[in-house]
Amino acid sequence: MKNILFINHDSYPKEVGGIKRVSLILAEEFSKLGYACHFLHATNLPDDLSPLPYPSIVIPELRQGCYDEGCVKKVLDYVRNNDIEIVFNQHCDIIPLSELVASLKAQLPIKVISTLHFSPRHDIDVARAMFFNRYRLGRSAKAWITNILVYIKFNLFGQKQIKSRLKKKFEYIASHSDRMVLLSEAYKTDVLNIAPDINLDTISAINNPMRRFNVVNTSKRKSIVWAGRVGFDMKRTDLLLRIWAKAQAQLPDWELHVLGGGQCEHFKTIAQREGLKNIHFQGFTNPFPYYSEASILCSTSATEGLPMNILEGMAHGCVPISFDSFGSIRDIITADTDGIIVKSFDTAEYARRLVALAKDSEKMERMSQAAIKKVADFAPEHIASQWQRLIEEL
Repeated sequence: MKNILFINHDSYPKEVGGIKRVSLILAEEFSKLGYACHFLHATNLPDDLSPLPYPSIVIPELRQGCYDEGCVKKVLDYVRNNDIEIVFNQHCDIIPLSELVASLKAQLPIKVISTLHFSPRHDIDVARAMFFNRYRLGRSAKAWITNILVYIKFNLFGQKQIKSRLKKKFEYIASHSDRMVLLSEAYKTDVLNIAPDINLDTISAINNPMRRFNVVNTSKRKSIVWAGRVGFDMKRTDLLLRIWAKAQAQLPDWELHVLGGGQCEHFKTIAQREGLKNIHFQGFTNPFPYYSEASILCSTSATEGLPMNILEGMAHGCVPISFDSFGSIRDIITADTDGIIVKSFDTAEYARRLVALAKDSEKMERMSQAAIKKVADFAPEHIASQWQRLIEEL
């Protein structure tokens, strides 16, 4: 029996976010394979943690990545007392956590697997997405002039600084891990473009698993769903509003449901100002009832790791539409078979494809069935077998 410790950072411990959900799915599958699983939670709200069916240790934070002096000893004792052999660092991008794991590795004969749950270009793509956004800048000439100056500065200096920071981060993670794992083969090129000195043999790619759903067959409605944290940066809710502004006149009997917390009130105001109709901001809520009824799932993200919301929507028969803005999207969607991929940030083309799909019920049904079949590629047992092979290699 191998003993495994999953390290998770719980910024919102009452919520089971995407990374933690992946850890729990893997732990369930690993348990079936005879591994004993443990969890480490780093959080500044330890009293809000939801109990898990696995032995756990909590390290309280003063702020993200800031731990007290006894923290390393506390974790070291836990790892030693529970004969932990493998550590899954699920938040290796938080360098203080990676430093803590490196300290464990220096003192104990453990194997460390560090998983990057974002696109390697995440910071670059999010920074680039913030420029020339009329919904964010409004009509202020001063704001636009400032934006242009900041954009020039970003291209001359900012982008290089981000790449330099990412290079150091990736090199540190790779050098203090037995294996650095990415969510898609497509991301290997991104890592090597940023940090070319990393040995490719130390990098693997394994998709996230997605839990199976017992989906109740319901009649699909003329409903479109979008799920994520509402904002201008990563999920680009503003692009969704632009798309809907172009599509709504041709889809007068369709509803658009925006699910997720964040800047909901601000975007409600924008939607009203722009004259958008049949758009509903539902806030942070369980998305599954919406997936069950929706015919189409829209993604407008500037960057992602491997978005579970798209897979979960597909499992419920939603046909996904996404920009071609991150490498793993082609792991998820086979273009024009089980979903639609649109050139990055071309809102006019996105709106055109959305309208065409919504008006073609036969195509929508065919793609819906294909989407349900596609998620079998991400079945927990299938993904767990890939992890098992990697563990045995180490």
